[in-house]
Amino acid sequence: MSGELETTLIDTNFNIPLFSRSIAIENGDIYLTGGLVKPYYLKTTFFLDEASSTLVKKADMNLPRADHSLIYLAGYIYAIGSYVHNKCNNTCERYDIYKNKWTPIASLNTGRAGVGLCSVDNSYLYAFGGRNEQRVILSAIECYNIATVSYT
Repeated sequence: MSGELETTLIDTNFNIPLFSRSIAIENGDIYLTGGLVKPYYLKTTFFLDEASSTLVKKADMNLPRADHSLIYLAGYIYAIGSYVHNKCNNTCERYDIYKNKWTPIASLNTGRAGVGLCSVDNSYLYAFGGRNEQRVILSAIECYNIATVSYT
């Protein structure tokens, strides 16, 4: 590898939606979720099939999401918060890549979009900052415990 970025053209019949999010998981697979195609907020999930350079449709999220945050943790992709219809959303869900299924999980205590995420010991998911509907940056940090499936 030369250290240079490579460009791969993806064969899609649509443009990548505004405010959608993508994530590469530990095995290198890439997923694309949600976004906005005015006036519609999307619940979509796609998987990048690198062999054919195409996006393959997967199960929809339970709720539309834009400007949400994604993290891969202990076999799941977590979708945290969002900004939909001029409101920040506190809902969260996780995607089982093997079962192709989204499941709601505990909501954030504070609705937010654009939140920073990290994990500790594959047991805890931390949500840092983000912003509310007024675009005010939030200072709150919330911790999601995978074992107890709740935020503190």
